[in-house]
Amino acid sequence: NPFHNGHAYHLQKSLELSKADVAIAVMSGNFLQRGEMALVDKWSRTRMALAAGVDIIIELPVIHAVQKADLFAKAAIQLLAAMKCHHIAFGSENGESESFVAAAHTILNNQAQYNLIVQNELVQGVSYPVATGRAFQVVSGSNKLDLSQPNNCLGYHYVAAIVQLGLTIEPLTFTRAGVSHHATSPIGNFASATSIRQAITNNNYELLQYAPEFVASEIIEYQRNNQSLHRWESYWQLLQYKILSASPTQLQRIYEVKEGLEYRLIECASNSESFATFIEQMKTRRYTYTRLQRICTYVLLNIEAELVAKYPKPNYIRLLGLSETGRQYLKLRKKELTLPIVTKLSDYRHEDYLEQIRFNQTYYQVLPHEQRQVMWQREYEKPILK
Repeated sequence: NPFHNGHAYHLQKSLELSKADVAIAVMSGNFLQRGEMALVDKWSRTRMALAAGVDIIIELPVIHAVQKADLFAKAAIQLLAAMKCHHIAFGSENGESESFVAAAHTILNNQAQYNLIVQNELVQGVSYPVATGRAFQVVSGSNKLDLSQPNNCLGYHYVAAIVQLGLTIEPLTFTRAGVSHHATSPIGNFASATSIRQAITNNNYELLQYAPEFVASEIIEYQRNNQSLHRWESYWQLLQYKILSASPTQLQRIYEVKEGLEYRLIECASNSESFATFIEQMKTRRYTYTRLQRICTYVLLNIEAELVAKYPKPNYIRLLGLSETGRQYLKLRKKELTLPIVTKLSDYRHEDYLEQIRFNQTYYQVLPHEQRQVMWQREYEKPILK
């Protein structure tokens, strides 16, 4: 968000380590794991991935994408398993696959103790990665794998999902190159996605030198066609309306709104002139910015706890893009896949996908009317072919 040199390096190392013939990417759609809107939409980002050399891009549905690390990772692994992948590859601070496998077995063998420690840490207001890191140190007595590091934490949850589900997928990891997620300055050939996004939103495209050339042209074209990029401030009035037009009882039904948070949402929305001031007022030791942004996404999209409980795992594979190699793979393996393939809406009218349509309509709501209609219609069409 957007594709940059770090992703290109990830793809290169993944193919190098796995010796795979086909690269499949699970990509969050228009709403992302940290509770943010994607800067440009999933179709634009799919074109970037195809141009970079990914063969198949499939969508992680919103209900599973906008989640804490364990649920996000588990859904992604379930989709890759359904696609009959032999390996998964992820970057980490640790860089050794064996450490993640050992950690997964250690924690699963001490699950009750681990969960209790994590919950106690979260109540104290620490972040989820730090809570899991401390819990792991207690149950393992070892500091070999630092789960307080964000990519180690996410990688652990990928591997834990493989172990829990009894899958034969082989996990591969490599040491992340370049900068951390939130670094403000480039290092070598790498700049963080956060710094690139911040520069672009200030109409400064200089940091796109740290992304392949096709990324700049894709973003500039998207901005020209739609007169806008997507960021929380663009949705502030929609979110404020959703909060202030709801009763506390209605807000209580929203996923993760609990412990009286509904009253705090109403109070802060009443006193804020922007999303930035709102989220700053909402922040407490117990609620991190990321957790609050996810809750804001649930409110904006009217994602209730009941809806999340209804769909504990992905029920379909939504294809966003395919190369010729990807098409050949699907032709060869299609009958073996364990979830239905969705290439266009008319192929699959299950209600969970209709919810996905509703979420995407909200994403495009900030665009001019004519372009909004075009983008809504795009959801009903076939994947992008390279």
